[in-house]
Amino acid sequence: MGRGRKPAKELSYRDKKIVERYNSTFDTMPRLAKKYGITKQRVHEILKRAKKFGYEPIDPNYYHGITKFISVKSVAKFYS
Repeated sequence: MGRGRKPAKELSYRDKKIVERYNSTFDTMPRLAKKYGITKQRVHEILKRAKKFGYEPIDPNYYHGITKFISVKSVAKFYS
């Protein structure tokens, strides 16, 4: 006789939407938390759980933010 809830077989509709918006827009975890009325920590838990179901949460700001930190001096040092 098992105790507790049975493990979910799939993400809920809301969780899928959160992962989809996180991957396709520049929404951050705090923005998504505010939009869905949950905490930032809960968004993090949803993204973490999504990996177990085969979804690949990708931070859309990762590639966007790289250009902010590359300077001409660092590029010149790399090639010299």
